[in-house]
Amino acid sequence: MGDLLRPFTQSHMRLIVGNVWSGKTTRVVNTLDAYRDRVWKRGSKSWKDSNFLLFKHPNDDPENPGMIGPYDAVETDDPDDLADLITENTEVVVGTGLNHYTDPKIVDLLVAVVESGRMVYGSGTNLDYEGRPFNHMPELMAKSDFIFLLKSICAEKGCTEQAVRSIKSSSVSEGAVKVPGAERWEPRCLKHFYYAGRPDHKPWLVDQMGRLVLDIGPMFSGKSDTLIQRIKSAERSGKRIVVFKPMTDDRWEDGTRIEVYDHGRIRTRNGPEREAVFVQTGDQIRDYLENNPGIREVYIDEAQFIQGVFDTINDAIYQGYRFYVTGLHRDFKRDPFFDVPKLMTIADEINMHRAVCVRCGHPAVENQRLKKKGDMWLPVDYTDPIVLVGDDDYQARCLRCHELPGKPSGPYVFEPYLSRSYRSGIGRGGLNADLLP
Repeated sequence: MGDLLRPFTQSHMRLIVGNVWSGKTTRVVNTLDAYRDRVWKRGSKSWKDSNFLLFKHPNDDPENPGMIGPYDAVETDDPDDLADLITENTEVVVGTGLNHYTDPKIVDLLVAVVESGRMVYGSGTNLDYEGRPFNHMPELMAKSDFIFLLKSICAEKGCTEQAVRSIKSSSVSEGAVKVPGAERWEPRCLKHFYYAGRPDHKPWLVDQMGRLVLDIGPMFSGKSDTLIQRIKSAERSGKRIVVFKPMTDDRWEDGTRIEVYDHGRIRTRNGPEREAVFVQTGDQIRDYLENNPGIREVYIDEAQFIQGVFDTINDAIYQGYRFYVTGLHRDFKRDPFFDVPKLMTIADEINMHRAVCVRCGHPAVENQRLKKKGDMWLPVDYTDPIVLVGDDDYQARCLRCHELPGKPSGPYVFEPYLSRSYRSGIGRGGLNADLLP
């Protein structure tokens, strides 16, 4: 991924995720502290005296009800309550404990906020105590334009590894987080995280812990180039690896049939290529690894097109395999793209790539799908299916330039945000160009 020469200045969602004790709320509070004198009335810490709307779920930090750190916040588990509080002056919506919301409308709400020209800044625990995606966190992470993945240290006595999971127990070490129902939570590294049916560590991988590095972003953002560079580095170090790519067609150019485990090539716009093994499903990856002991690292391109890839990777990292994966986290409808959002919840590292909008030059985060009609290429309708191959064309675009005719209205629609200075005729103003670190 190269450096983009323009800053990201449009409305967007930023999400802080991580296991318990990783400092998610502290980071939110630090951001609010930085902007307090600019957006709050002097001496106030109430969201009512600012153009921010602060909210939290009742199960988030229950020992500090109605507060995010020292700041007043709306405490509710109903997204409708929050929608009623968004006014023409609301510029930024800040929420904590997003993982606790069971109503899928929390996703609809925050997406509608962004699409109205406002900003969302939130936090949540990405995985539950069983190591599975926590409620609607995959969708929220897929809808986000910036992800900050925080980690704490494993609470197992004597362990100094970074924690990437959280456990719930009635008997844990001093200082454990308490939540309703006398539940207690602690951070755990992968080695000390146990669950029923956990796969055994592979004997040739006992010297390494499993890991998932995820490179995501729109088309034309350099994900495959990054993957090929990682592969070259691994090969130079002598590691035994395997590279997979989805089998999106069933015929070679000469008409002969493509079979699973045939060898194709990962291709990039800039020329570099790499041989890869064709697969259609995660089970085929699992079988390949079982039949080829000794492999240490697995590289996967375009993971969104491999059915069941999440379950395979989720199991294999407990066995000690390290995965390096690319994928699209949103499809052309801006919806979560198959298994990639769930992979985001278990990733140890998430690198979000940007392309350049072909229309305005702003950093691009969306995939614009086009279909030729006569002599013109036009945006496809929302009802068009997701296809693996076809005659359509694609562009990278920013949110403002992204077009999706036929998209139905969601449960929430807000009037576009205009800053006070804009409404006063002074100019655009507002915080959108520089808010949030």
